[in-house]
Amino acid sequence: MVDLKQLQKEIYQNKINKGFNTTDINQEFCYIYGETSEAHYYEEDIYITGKLKDYFDVVLCNLKNSESFEKDVDLIVFRNTGGVSGFKDIYNSFVDRVNTNNLKTFNEFTGKADMRGNNIC
Repeated sequence: MVDLKQLQKEIYQNKINKGFNTTDINQEFCYIYGETSEAHYYEEDIYITGKLKDYFDVVLCNLKNSESFEKDVDLIVFRNTGGVSGFKDIYNSFVDRVNTNNLKTFNEFTGKADMRGNNIC
């Protein structure tokens, strides 16, 4: 049987040891929501890119590495990046390049979630 009180203490101590948030509960819920809401999105990504690869050469990469070949592709599929707070400048530069260079994208950048990097917090 798992001792939940002991497990809770170990998790809390681990957060302190690693320097994680222990005071802002709203931030914690945002992080948890973000992680759990994306749990199965990868399946949709695999389906979409799997269908596209039947007609196009498909390259999957991190947004941080896309600039070098953006002008050489027919279409950019921007999917499930998680929160952009750690690389907001890179994301904004990407959106600027999409708009400035009239790059074709699978997503439009007018809404929330994928189009905004799931910036939920």
